[in-house]
Amino acid sequence: MEILLAWAAYLTLGVAWLVFGWSWIASRLPRPARLAILWFLAGVSLVALAVSAQVPHDYRPTDLTELGRAGAALFIELMVAVSGGTAALVALGRRSADAAGLRAVGTYLAGVGLVLYWMLDGEASLQAPCLLLVGTAMGAAAAYRLARLPRYLSVAAGLASGLLVMLAAETLRNLRLNSHGSSPGAAPRYVLLLAGIEATILLLGAALLARRRGRALAGPVRRAGLGLAGTGLVLVLRGPGEWLPHANAGSTTLYGLPLTLLVVAVGLGIAGWPAGARRPWDWRPAGSGQRYALVMVPLVVLPLLLAGLVVLWHPAPDRCSVEQYAQTSPLTPAGPAWASSPDPASPRGAPDVAAFDRVCPYRTAGPAQLAYAIYPTCKWAPVDANYPLVQASGILREIDVSPADSPWLHTSHDVEFDMAVDPASTWLVLGGGGPGALLHVEAETGPFPAAYRPVAGERVTVAGRWIFDCGHDGFTEIHPAAVVASERDEWRTELQGSPQQVRVLRVWMNNAPGFVDVPAAPFDTQVALSTSAMDPGATPIVRVVAGSPAAVRWRIEGTGSGTRVAVHLAPPAQSGSAYFELLLGYRDGPPPPGSLVSYTVTFDRLAVRDDLRDQARDTARAMMGGIPVDLIDPQLGLPGTGHWYMDAIVDHAWRSILADAPVESGGSYSLAAVPPVQALAPGDEDLLLAITGYAENDPSDGVQLASGRVDGGPLLEWEAGRPADLCGAGEQTFTPPHGAWTLSYHVSCADPPHA
Repeated sequence: MEILLAWAAYLTLGVAWLVFGWSWIASRLPRPARLAILWFLAGVSLVALAVSAQVPHDYRPTDLTELGRAGAALFIELMVAVSGGTAALVALGRRSADAAGLRAVGTYLAGVGLVLYWMLDGEASLQAPCLLLVGTAMGAAAAYRLARLPRYLSVAAGLASGLLVMLAAETLRNLRLNSHGSSPGAAPRYVLLLAGIEATILLLGAALLARRRGRALAGPVRRAGLGLAGTGLVLVLRGPGEWLPHANAGSTTLYGLPLTLLVVAVGLGIAGWPAGARRPWDWRPAGSGQRYALVMVPLVVLPLLLAGLVVLWHPAPDRCSVEQYAQTSPLTPAGPAWASSPDPASPRGAPDVAAFDRVCPYRTAGPAQLAYAIYPTCKWAPVDANYPLVQASGILREIDVSPADSPWLHTSHDVEFDMAVDPASTWLVLGGGGPGALLHVEAETGPFPAAYRPVAGERVTVAGRWIFDCGHDGFTEIHPAAVVASERDEWRTELQGSPQQVRVLRVWMNNAPGFVDVPAAPFDTQVALSTSAMDPGATPIVRVVAGSPAAVRWRIEGTGSGTRVAVHLAPPAQSGSAYFELLLGYRDGPPPPGSLVSYTVTFDRLAVRDDLRDQARDTARAMMGGIPVDLIDPQLGLPGTGHWYMDAIVDHAWRSILADAPVESGGSYSLAAVPPVQALAPGDEDLLLAITGYAENDPSDGVQLASGRVDGGPLLEWEAGRPADLCGAGEQTFTPPHGAWTLSYHVSCADPPHA
């Protein structure tokens, strides 16, 4: 992602210089020559688009000819869009006829944006809000200028109007998406009030403007209406997947650029219509026939090119972009099931690098890698159709929160963990790797509550989709994880009323763990009882302390040190979630070997000394692949948003400290809403704390709160001391070496419960 953004920065800088040059020369050219150049560029772009539609353009880096053809088409289209927009801004306010034309173009662009909102029915897109923003801003700015406001005030007010309208539309769209098709009337009152005020102001303004400038606006607005009707017809006939790629799109569509090109071309036609001419043939300028042809030929050719685009635009899609994730395996057609080992009917070994390269062909930087930022089935490609859903067990080595994830393929950032798998699970690791091989696992933080997450050192069993992560160097993953089960020994009183060491099994199940859903499947695991708490002849017992007991079945297997409990959990409803906590121990287990301390850790405040917004600029340095970073000033980068995500780990428990919280340097923030952590432990054990999280900077790398750097460590751990010594000692503080923040907390103790 960083490489793609870097190349986008290079291209933007180059285009900016060309735009500045065009802005300077455009005002010095005669109107017919200026129009002829713009129409020529639009025509060339449409021709390039129609031609490329007839050639499979999968952007494979090994096909340099196809890659160059695609790059040329992209560059030409971008030049037309940027140059046309710049020319419109330069023309604003020069003549009332120009302002009237731009008012009509703004109406057309905003109308196309609304058509897209209607077509997509709540689906997120980039084109719809951008068109609505640009169209409303352009139309409003031109209207203010027609009302004789100063030019700079017109531009500022137009941009403000565009932002307000776009934000209201996005709020309503998000509501419809999250409420599964609810009508806009179900929106919160403040949203409806804002939309009503905006609509009233726009309608009143349009009425007043029509009254004062009706004659100048009648022709351009009529042409905008005709253009909107034609564009809307093209959009509806081609379908949403043709213009706005998503998981179910039927083609690659150059990632929405055909729609951008179409609206630019029609917008140029509306804005460039000769003043006073009602029909194309009414305009007969004085001068040579060549001048007449320069303007009239594009007016004839453009409809033909648009018609050809509608008929011919059937590109060959990337195979991965049209694939769907399997819900069941051919080996288990009766329903979804987790595969913990290869089936004898379809034996297989661990995947190798050659298999990864076949599934993930875009290994070099280039436009092809955009597929990894848009299509989940391209980014997270299934390893084996016979084993779409797998299960692995091992010891958790590392766990933290990712500071950077593609916002187009995530609803929240990922929890990442690496587990050293058991020998029985090495078949899931790229190349096998033998015992202790690391398997990477990811699940999004949004639907994965912090309190349910495991801690490094625990035994874990994970189930989810088995994929190649094509956006990174070759390795396999379980992603997303739909089941995360962890085991650890704790001192608890719930089993028999007195402190007893038990094995605690925590299981989080979620069939909608993020951007990609996972089918609901029963979960089975085996848990070994703690041998340190066993007396000869003791009777194993199991108690469900969280979750529905009706969804849990267990069976005691073996005796003595080999005693195990086979646990079966029924899945939650599709797109649902469930959390279970089971205590496994022995009846009349042995008493604690020494004194126990019952303590509570309460978080008080977080003082922010540096909000790390400027540190986020270092992302610009990290992105500049191919350019020596010594030549790049960090201040050229963009600052972060100032929003922090921070999680704390206290001994065996996670807590969410901040979640998308705006912070500022010098601020102090209460943590009274963070649930305290209660624990029962031997008095000679140290209290361990850790912090993970990031200062947001999407879509680039965020700044690690643990290290205060973009490329620093993701987890910061420290020993706070023995709880018995911390009890009643007042406020405790911790400041990391980078000094960006200080965490305040206190520890309180109570007498441990007795039987």
